[in-house]
Amino acid sequence: MGICGSKPAGEPNEPTASGVNEGVPPDDRVGQCVLTLKEHSGPVWWASFSPDGAKIVSASYDTTVRVCSAATGECELTLEGHSSTVKSACFSPDGARIVSASFDETVRVWNAATGACELTLEEHSSGVRSACFSPDGARIVSASHDRTVRVWSAATGECELTLEHSHWVRSACFSPDGARIVSASTDRTVRVWNAATGECELTLKEHSDAVYSACFSPDGARIVSASADRTVRVWNALTPEQAAKAAKAAEAEEMTKAAKDAAPTIAFSVIELTGKELPTTTLSALHTVGELKQEVAAASGRRAEQVRLVLKGEVLDDESKTLGECGVEAGSQVNAVSQ
Repeated sequence: MGICGSKPAGEPNEPTASGVNEGVPPDDRVGQCVLTLKEHSGPVWWASFSPDGAKIVSASYDTTVRVCSAATGECELTLEGHSSTVKSACFSPDGARIVSASFDETVRVWNAATGACELTLEEHSSGVRSACFSPDGARIVSASHDRTVRVWSAATGECELTLEHSHWVRSACFSPDGARIVSASTDRTVRVWNAATGECELTLKEHSDAVYSACFSPDGARIVSASADRTVRVWNALTPEQAAKAAKAAEAEEMTKAAKDAAPTIAFSVIELTGKELPTTTLSALHTVGELKQEVAAASGRRAEQVRLVLKGEVLDDESKTLGECGVEAGSQVNAVSQ
C-alpha cells in the first residue's frame, strides 16, 4: 500500500527474481525499508547522506533542516532559521558543514556538529531551489527563481559570480574537478559555465520544456538532464581539446598517486597548541601540505581551511608543495594552529 515494510495480502515475503533474498533474514533483504524518519511536520523535499554515510540530512516544507543518524534514525539536530520552505540541504565534502537553500531567498551554512548557523547568504531576490558545495568545499553554488546561479565563498559568504538564465533556475552543481558548473532552467536550456570566470561555455537546447535538474558524470565527461518534456538527455560535456587534456591529467594523477603509494612513509609528529599529539601520519615526502592539512583536519575535527601548519617557525602555506620540499623529515615536529 506504499507503506515501508507492508505488502498486499497473499504476496510473497521477498522477491524471487534471481533468488536474491533466499535465506536472508527479513531486515537484511534487498529492497527492505530499514528506517522511516518521521520528524518533519511537512513534505520533505530533499534528503542525502553525509560523506561517511553515518548521517542523513533532510530539507522540508516545515522550514527546518534535520540531521538524523543513518543507523538508528534518531534526530540529532534540528536546524532552524529559515522562514520558508527549505528545498535542499547537503553536507560539505568533509562532512563538517551543511548548506541549505530556501524559498525565503537565502542560503544558509551550518556547523554539522553543533547546528550553529555560520553564514547566511542573502543576495538572491527570489526563492532558492538548490545549493551545494564545490568538490574541495571552498565554494558554494546556488540556483534561484530570480533567474540566476550564484557562486559564493564558503569561508566568507562573499558572492563571487552571478550567472544568468532567462527564466527560473532549478538546479546547479559543480563538475567533479570544480572547474565547471552545470545549471538547469525552465528556459528549456542546460548551461555549462567556467567556474573561475563565469563564462558560459555551452548552451544545450534540445529539451522542449522546462529542465528540472542536470549534473555531471563522475569523470566530468558527460551531463545528464531531466525535463518536463518527459525525457532524460545525456550530453557530451567536453570538446576534443578538453577531452585530451582531461585524459592527460588523469594519467598524470594516476602516476603521481602510484609514486606516493610506493614511497616510504615519514615518521614525524603533529602537535596542537594544547600539547596534544595527533595520530601518527602515514604520509611520504611526496605527499603535499594540502594532504597533510586534510589529515590534521580529520583528526582534530576541524575543516582544512581552519588549519595552519608550522615547521621550525615557518608557516607551510603553499598547499601544492610536497612535504619533502618543505623540509619535513623523520623526527620532525609540525605544529597545528587554528586560524
